[in-house]
Amino acid sequence: MKQRKRFMSVLTVYTASMLFAAGFAGQTAANQSRSLAQENGVYAQGGETMAAVIESVSKDAVDETIATAKAAKAAAEEEAKRKAEEEARRAEEEAKRAAEEAARAQIQAEEQQLMASIIFCEAGNQPYEGQVAVGAVIMNRVKSGVYPDSISEVIYQPGQFGPAMT
Repeated sequence: MKQRKRFMSVLTVYTASMLFAAGFAGQTAANQSRSLAQENGVYAQGGETMAAVIESVSKDAVDETIATAKAAKAAAEEEAKRKAEEEARRAEEEAKRAAEEAARAQIQAEEQQLMASIIFCEAGNQPYEGQVAVGAVIMNRVKSGVYPDSISEVIYQPGQFGPAMT
C-alpha cells in the first residue's frame, strides 16, 4: 500500500510536470498536481512538498536497489562457496577412491604372487591340471563362508598348506 501511494505520488508529479511543460490551459500545474494527488488518496503530510515525496521515493528506490544487489551478491557468493565445497568433496572422494584402488591392486598383486608361490610349492612337479586344482581349492575356500575370505588367510590358515607352515 505504501509503495502504491509513493508510485502514485511520482505519477502525479510526472503528470503535473508534463501538463506544465505542454502549457495546459485552465488550472495551473500545481492545482492539477494537487487534484490528481487528492483523487488517488496521496497527500503531502506535515507540510511535505511533492519534491520531498519524490526525493523520499527516490531514496527508497535506491535503498531497495542496493539491498537487492547486496542480496544477489550474497547469494552468488554462497553459490560459489557451495560449488567450491562440492568440488573439493568430489576431489577428495576421487583421491580416496584412487588410493583404495591402488591399495586393492597392490593387495591383489601380493595375493597373486602368494597364490602362485603356494601352487608351485604344492604342485610344482605336477601337470597343469594338478596346479589348476590347487588354485581352484584356494579360490573355492575364499568363496566359501566356512573359510576366511582372503587368499592369504586361506593359505596361512593352520594345518591347510604344508609349505605355508614351513
